[in-house]
Amino acid sequence: MIAKILPQLILKKPINTVDENIINCKNNPKHTLLHTKSPPIKTVDCPSCQGAMTHKVGRIPDSDYFAGRTLNKSLPGGFLYQCKICDLMFRFPLLDKELTDQLYKEGQADNWQYNDRARFDWETAATWIDTRSKGDILDIGCFDGQFLSNLSSKFHYYGVEIHKCAAAIAKQRGVNIIGDNFSDIPDDAKYDAVTAFDVIEHVSDPLIFLKKMAILTKKSGSIVLSTGNTQARTWRIMGSRYWYCTIPEHISFISPYWCRKHAPSCGLILESMKVFSHSEQNSWITILKVRQTIVNLVYKFAPNMFSLMRKFGWGGKNVAEKAELINHPPPWLTAKDHFIVKFRKI
Repeated sequence: MIAKILPQLILKKPINTVDENIINCKNNPKHTLLHTKSPPIKTVDCPSCQGAMTHKVGRIPDSDYFAGRTLNKSLPGGFLYQCKICDLMFRFPLLDKELTDQLYKEGQADNWQYNDRARFDWETAATWIDTRSKGDILDIGCFDGQFLSNLSSKFHYYGVEIHKCAAAIAKQRGVNIIGDNFSDIPDDAKYDAVTAFDVIEHVSDPLIFLKKMAILTKKSGSIVLSTGNTQARTWRIMGSRYWYCTIPEHISFISPYWCRKHAPSCGLILESMKVFSHSEQNSWITILKVRQTIVNLVYKFAPNMFSLMRKFGWGGKNVAEKAELINHPPPWLTAKDHFIVKFRKI
């Protein structure tokens, strides 16, 4: 999200193109190519644990949609990798940073507006945080301050927001905007709770992001974050062609296992966790869930049939002009493929 992207946390200079036989690793000396007899073995280190025990899950389909806007030219998906040590999944290579920064600036502002009643993670986080008698709450990527403004008035609200118009609205709602870049927040600033909803998937190293959250949290304070869940059954079925990882803004994908693995090194204890779907619960949800399940299974197990349907105009992609989108996945918004987790600072 443009409201939540953290430019300084995207540490590595990305690569524009990738070849199936050769990966250009000149921008990161740790990313090496081991030359052997055909086929060559390529290694890409995990951004979080720096381990070399990673494997390529598969190619991520190209996309022509970024930050709520359809693009004239499709963006290459690259590949999805998974770390065998800490379970992090990540996109490699990354798109050019200058390009993505520009695309974020040109994105649709209403792409990140939500109905608070439809957000299970907001309601859950509010319940977890409300057990405190009072305190200072920092929301990273707070956008227009809707989550914070729905909390009890016993709290003081602080936010980090890069989108100027959204930050202005947040200020009107009583949120103290302390900056537009999370990594620039001084380490001596301390809060009773730090939250981040749908943010961590936008940074290249989620462990650095979590450590920064821990630094800014007071002792015995709470950290709450929500994101996609790579351990979800639907994700495991679809692999690198799952709808969530084909969103170009999404570059890092964690799991409950990743959280448990890295919590101790951040001085945190994992206290609570819940899985959920971002789909609003209504009378039509069962019908929509069945429909999206069938379509995704056809896409997975009968790709030729799915491609034929796309050629006849089904699926909302103009494959006549952008033939590479014929394999772009359908959404699976009804799947329980997200999770929210609460940590306590030791």
